[in-house]
Amino acid sequence: EDGTGLGLAVVSSIVTSIGGALFVISTPGDGTQFDVLWPLTMARKPERPDPLTHAPSADLSGRRVILVDDDAAVAEIMAEEIERRGAEVAVCTDARDALDAVSEDPDFWDVIITDFDMPVMSGAELARKINVLSPGKAMILCTALADWRGRNETAAELFSSVLQKPLKDGALAIAVSECIDG
Repeated sequence: EDGTGLGLAVVSSIVTSIGGALFVISTPGDGTQFDVLWPLTMARKPERPDPLTHAPSADLSGRRVILVDDDAAVAEIMAEEIERRGAEVAVCTDARDALDAVSEDPDFWDVIITDFDMPVMSGAELARKINVLSPGKAMILCTALADWRGRNETAAELFSSVLQKPLKDGALAIAVSECIDG
């Protein structure tokens, strides 16, 4: 199965965010060489205001979110962003676990966040099944697939918001906040 390339995008983002660099040399038939250059000291990012601190809906305290992504590392990074805003996040790497959690108590969860392309059950299939259990449940799609609509044309109507991976700082927390408020 082909990957989406998101793993390398995450690595590149992390390395460059601390002042490092990533060089890739790929030669057909020979393979690929990755050189990661780490700074001797951590580069200090210039202080910049957090775009969410001024938003009245930025506080996600007491909100319960299920985050579904078959890549555990990506899921943890995404969960950290909304946990910093006070949300309680249940991370699932298997869509069936998320479906089980919602079926146990549909009203317990405020928002479901899911990837699109996952083994066993796609994000669209998960969204459809959750919609049967809890019609109108706020659901956010986070995907690296540019052509996800072409893979499932009717899925768009199930999602309150669609975000393209890799996510920009604060984008997920803003989307969760808007789904809850809106």
